[in-house]
Amino acid sequence: MKLHIGCGKNYIPGWINCDIIEKYDKYLDARKTFPFEDASIDFILNEHFIEHISYIDARRFLIECYRILKFNGVIKISTPDLGYLVDRYKDNNFPSYADVGIKTKSRCMIINKTFRDWGHQFIYDAEILKEQLINAGFNKIIQIFDKNIIHNEEFKGLLSRPYHHELIFEATK
Repeated sequence: MKLHIGCGKNYIPGWINCDIIEKYDKYLDARKTFPFEDASIDFILNEHFIEHISYIDARRFLIECYRILKFNGVIKISTPDLGYLVDRYKDNNFPSYADVGIKTKSRCMIINKTFRDWGHQFIYDAEILKEQLINAGFNKIIQIFDKNIIHNEEFKGLLSRPYHHELIFEATK
């Protein structure tokens, strides 16, 4: 089985699409215990969701993901990258974000919109996201530096958001 958690409006055929707001295949509050058996899921996709819950809730979320994944099951996570944003702020070198509704070139406004708009609660850097995955039990963690690089064919072409140098990790149970 393949589980897409926090799907929003991005319905993926062949996956169980779950969200707290948009109720496609299954309602799921990812801050709580998942309604899936231990070791019952092969793949989990999580695109631009983890930043919408608190750091503590994200820890519980990843532990639940680990619990329901089969041995050698894989989770793919994409989220805004704090390190990239800070570097762009320091360099005063932001690319256009008009494709996600940010029409300003002011680096202060871009940072604030990324941190505050869209209900974001915690913005990760690579170190802390990897630490969260390790603490949840994942042992093989790969950071992906381009959304078009595919380590697992099951995830090919599934990231739907415009690419702004997000953190992308694949972690295996």
